[in-house]
Amino acid sequence: MNRIVLCAALLAPAIAIAQGNYVVFQNNVLTPPPDRLVRFADGTPLAGTHFMAQLLVGTSPDSLQPTTAAPSRFRDPSTQVPGTWSGGTINLPAFTPGSTLTMQVRIWDSTFGNFDEACMVNQAALLPTFGWVVPNETDPIEAHFMLGFVGGIPTPCPEPATIGLAAMGVAVLFFLRKRRVRKDSLAA
Repeated sequence: MNRIVLCAALLAPAIAIAQGNYVVFQNNVLTPPPDRLVRFADGTPLAGTHFMAQLLVGTSPDSLQPTTAAPSRFRDPSTQVPGTWSGGTINLPAFTPGSTLTMQVRIWDSTFGNFDEACMVNQAALLPTFGWVVPNETDPIEAHFMLGFVGGIPTPCPEPATIGLAAMGVAVLFFLRKRRVRKDSLAA
């Protein structure tokens, strides 16, 4: 029985790819138009291994979630292909061939932490959402490319809601006040 479970676990990735449930998460395999490179605000293609790219997937723009694959790094500044990241294939086993998905790529400067932390200091951004149909197993590898992907200058993270910021401020003040009260009671 254990051998059957082991074989199934080892074959699962191969089966997922054989079923067509993967996407090639690379923008350097795509040809323009449209522009497929990610750019700084001044139009220069983005380069630097501290910049990260991560794929979000969902059945609609409102359901986007990061894939379980590790984020990909952009290429070194000396690269011949600036504006691209070093990605790979990402399995999408929860979606069947023919399913229409919504995808989006988020990018950030990892010297500021993860995506959410980088958003807090305006060092993260989102590229436009795009549609993607999960290919069939008999489709060529090009069908697994992110053909609807559009690069360009990313849009900064959405600003946190005013109510959320106010709640966070109240929480910080409460924490600081509680800490001061505790410090004063220890001194007495």
